[in-house]
Amino acid sequence: MRSARQEAEAALEAGETERAASLFEMIYRSRPGPLAAENLAKTDLAMGRVTRVESLLEDALVLWPDRTRLLGLYLRLDEQTGGFKGVPDRVRAKLQSSFSHPGLNARAAIAAAWEGRESDLKRYSKTALKFVHPTAAPLLRSILMSAAIEGGFVSWADRLAGMARTSEETHPDIIVDRITVRLKMEILDDETSRLLFWLRRHPRHLEKADYMAAMYSWEKRGVSSDLVEVLLGLTPTTTIRLHALSMSAELGDWKRALEIYRQDHAIREHWRKWLPVSKLVASESDDSAIQAHAGLYDTIRSNTCNLARRLANPALRIAVVGNSPCERGLSKGQAIDEHDEVFRFNQYSIAEKYQADYGSKTTIVSRLRLNDANFSVLSPGMTILLKRPHFLHQPADWSRALEMSRAGIVITSQPLQPFYELAGLLGSPPSSGIAICYLLKTLRGTLERKNFFGFSFVGQVDPGTTHYTGKGLARSTHNWEREAELFTGLFG
Repeated sequence: MRSARQEAEAALEAGETERAASLFEMIYRSRPGPLAAENLAKTDLAMGRVTRVESLLEDALVLWPDRTRLLGLYLRLDEQTGGFKGVPDRVRAKLQSSFSHPGLNARAAIAAAWEGRESDLKRYSKTALKFVHPTAAPLLRSILMSAAIEGGFVSWADRLAGMARTSEETHPDIIVDRITVRLKMEILDDETSRLLFWLRRHPRHLEKADYMAAMYSWEKRGVSSDLVEVLLGLTPTTTIRLHALSMSAELGDWKRALEIYRQDHAIREHWRKWLPVSKLVASESDDSAIQAHAGLYDTIRSNTCNLARRLANPALRIAVVGNSPCERGLSKGQAIDEHDEVFRFNQYSIAEKYQADYGSKTTIVSRLRLNDANFSVLSPGMTILLKRPHFLHQPADWSRALEMSRAGIVITSQPLQPFYELAGLLGSPPSSGIAICYLLKTLRGTLERKNFFGFSFVGQVDPGTTHYTGKGLARSTHNWEREAELFTGLFG
């Protein structure tokens, strides 16, 4: 006979979210614990009970302050639910009575980074790291560093790397964290190269530096068989083998991937986060969850190929709508909506007050991550195009993607070759907007400027707001001047 937890997990796998939520709530009320709180929060979040999830996780973090999974789930709430608007007010009110709550302070810091308020970002970050449990400090620091970079405050992210450290941690440990977050956030600049070079000078960190250099090369130049062999030449660990296996899968070398898989029995346990692993495990198991993950891998790859063929059709009328405020007051909304396909980006808005200028139609959304605020309003048949070309071969929580795919949302990834060609031309990771423009140029051959809306690059090159909603600052990690020059050249 199955336990209540097994029943709840089975209901969740079957897509019976409401039943799973009821079972997880019963479990939590009868025997409170961090895992029960996490499961209840996830199912409540899937049902849109955001306020309840907030309260649940805030209380849980007081009871179990060392549980990193609870902290991570709490700090990603706003990104997943589109709740950035109003976060500072809500959090400030709660901080009146819970001023030392690290989660609340961290949420306030993340919202400040998102809205470009540097002084608040610094103040709340310091307070969060001052009161966080030592076990949770590394995760909190990493999330705050990523948020600072996302907001364009790269120097502050580097400062955060040295905060809330134990006495046993050394300067090279700080360098490792700086490089790790920079790679995660695609900061592939001269400073990252310098940090990697510096790390190699420390014998204790030499292999770590080689591993991180391989990750740097994967992000900046793409995958290669040589890169796989570099990884396999390091001291073998499960993590290194997982990356080598995924790189082999990205290259289409499943024979090599299978060889790596058979070298380490522990790899099998990682099928839930690594989709290429789920593909290999699926050949040995009838487990429905494993089969679902393996199927998701095939579906996303197939979707990506189909999207490229669709976009290459010269008869298809495609509108690409950037987020620059340059279209305000020009009443181009109807012209946008008359296109067959309409691309939008990142934190776009089709609220009624913007529709006259920016339209209401959306068929394709380009974004860096799956857990984006706007994805809560996607409808069946719409397409998500993930900016990072090898996100499919990186570890992730795929439960949201499975849920979207079941709902009829088409998940795709950026085709590899055009992305890395563009990155080479720019000398830095491309923004979502220019990546799509270059992809369309590659697929269609010729482009017409009249089909591109909301692209001015003025707010990016010169300081100021870059979004027609009045929110959002340009990320300093993109080469905006070069992007503006390249964008103009696409229509020659």
